[in-house]
Amino acid sequence: MLGNNMQVKGINFHHSVWECQVVWQVISLCFQMCGLFTSVQESVCGQKVLYKQEDIARALLGAAYSAHDASEDAMVLGKLIHYLIVLSIDLMPFTFPAKAVYSSQLYSREKTKNMPSLRPLVFNSVCKTTTSEHIAGSGLNHQHLKCIYQREGEDGLRNIFVIKNCEGQPRVTNTKRTLDSVNPALALYFWKK
Repeated sequence: MLGNNMQVKGINFHHSVWECQVVWQVISLCFQMCGLFTSVQESVCGQKVLYKQEDIARALLGAAYSAHDASEDAMVLGKLIHYLIVLSIDLMPFTFPAKAVYSSQLYSREKTKNMPSLRPLVFNSVCKTTTSEHIAGSGLNHQHLKCIYQREGEDGLRNIFVIKNCEGQPRVTNTKRTLDSVNPALALYFWKK
């Protein structure tokens, strides 16, 4: 396709390469998302989906053209680029930044690692399961909480719960009701042990 488009006079090679890279990124994303729909469409409707430029132009633009004409190829490629760039801009507000995905994975990993040590707190009604999951997801386990209580007491537990993380959010919680119920219960639990 690129070779055919280079035959048309007046096309800047560097600009065309950039356009192809942008289109390739967007189209590859679309193909990945369409893979599932393709298999469902083929199994349910019995229709085959083709990925030739002609078929893509027909599906997205509703345009039919002669695929063996280089000037029409270039014109339709430009329309596809314009269509897909507008489409990608429309999708951007609904995407998650990589940092959010990383933070979510890190939270899940920490929660999985630390939650077993916090089960006794839930079992002894010191805190609810969701609170213990927030504590575990913040990277704290039973031994950490015990150590903080031994060094700094109930105030240390409150401080570690409300300290801001790198995203400006409290490490565990800053809800007054939760802090007023969990911190004294934790202090009493560790005092008895």
